[in-house]
Amino acid sequence: MKQISIQSVILTLGLASTMFGITEKHVPAVGKLDTSFVYSKGSYGLAQDTDVSVVLLSPSVEADGWRLKAAIPYVHLHGPATVVGTPGSVPATRSAQGWGDMSVSAGRKIELNKHGLSAELSAKVKFPTADQVKGLGTGEVDSSAQVEIVKGGGKLTPFGTLGYQVRGHNPSYPMKDGAFAAAGVAGKVSAKTVMGVTGNWRQPIVAGGKSAFEGLAFVQRKFSPHTRIQAFALHGFTDASPKLAIGVTLGYTL
Repeated sequence: MKQISIQSVILTLGLASTMFGITEKHVPAVGKLDTSFVYSKGSYGLAQDTDVSVVLLSPSVEADGWRLKAAIPYVHLHGPATVVGTPGSVPATRSAQGWGDMSVSAGRKIELNKHGLSAELSAKVKFPTADQVKGLGTGEVDSSAQVEIVKGGGKLTPFGTLGYQVRGHNPSYPMKDGAFAAAGVAGKVSAKTVMGVTGNWRQPIVAGGKSAFEGLAFVQRKFSPHTRIQAFALHGFTDASPKLAIGVTLGYTL
């Protein structure tokens, strides 16, 4: 069974988009809309590469330390790998496109001290809105919980994430629950520009599979109090990750 990591790419996008918050001051209530475009390529242990293009809409609302966020992806896939795998057969190259699995998350930010150390506890539910026949989704509900720690207030902002995902179990496509983690650092290069790097890790999602490990670099630029842009490049180090992904996120604050 060979499975592509579209959900891992979306997870990475979600992590990268949180970097917008590093330089933003706390406000009582705010609405945001992030639109991301990402392209990834990987072999996932097969002889041929699979290309994946994702357009991701991420509306969110923040108020009094709470954040409610949705992720709505539209996916175009070309290659032999799929989200759900092809057990018992030789994968054939084909193209598919459609809405991916939508997710909704809720989080609570907690200031841990007066020196910029904060934590955000969040939970997410992924709904099976993708077409399983096209290989764009697992057809199951997944859930996850995570904690993110950020140390702001200085020239460099280190951050880390630790979480656990519980995946819906389909007899045809057995998925494994597992942990995931990320760690990185961001720094201001000007009043409106931030650059950073992260490392992402995830336990295998199928029996006999490999853990995913990826490195990501990003740059963020604020053009006004309401508009921002962020670009990133990712390199995967195992067959469970895309070997290359590039993307850009356009953000608007209401």
